[in-house]
Amino acid sequence: MNQGQRVIAEIKLIRSALKQQGDRIQKLPRQAVWVIYHHSGKSYRLTYQPVPISAWSLHPPDNNASRLLGVIDQALNNLATSDRRRA
Repeated sequence: MNQGQRVIAEIKLIRSALKQQGDRIQKLPRQAVWVIYHHSGKSYRLTYQPVPISAWSLHPPDNNASRLLGVIDQALNNLATSDRRRA
């Protein structure tokens, strides 16, 4: 799986996990940025940092952002676990 395919698979999992929490996510046109509309009314910008970092970041950082990153990490760990099972 190349990096683009991986990001697509990850964003599907992230979208599903956030939807279960009552949040919405929308991709910005022509940018590798997604806006998360948290159920509290606040919005966050989710970006993917490519190689060498290869990680997701969320701005602005605050307590809700930390919780959202926890939800995202959990969803991505499920993807990593399923990928290892297939291999």
